[in-house]
Amino acid sequence: MMSLWRFGILSVANIAGILSAITGLIFGFFYAIFLTLIFAVSGEMDYAFSDFAPWGIGLIWVVCIIVFPLVYGIFGFLSGLIGAALYNVFAKWIGGIKVELKADAEIEF
Repeated sequence: MMSLWRFGILSVANIAGILSAITGLIFGFFYAIFLTLIFAVSGEMDYAFSDFAPWGIGLIWVVCIIVFPLVYGIFGFLSGLIGAALYNVFAKWIGGIKVELKADAEIEF
């Protein structure tokens, strides 16, 4: 049995940021579809975007497809950074995660 004592903080933060950005892209896509359908069905599309008439519903898509992944990615990076740092601190005090590793036969590609 082996113990996992330390994570590379930036490595964890990068992976968490990328995975969160992908999640934000997926959520943003579905959220944009949902909002488009809501405005189309309610007949309020012209009223809702009267100040943004040149852009119309495209503004929703830009915000959802660009801003959502950026925000999710930034918060994912920060949470991965903080989480890995906290794990490294607490692993020193109470021990790391116990992991049982097994060497498989070499895999040829």
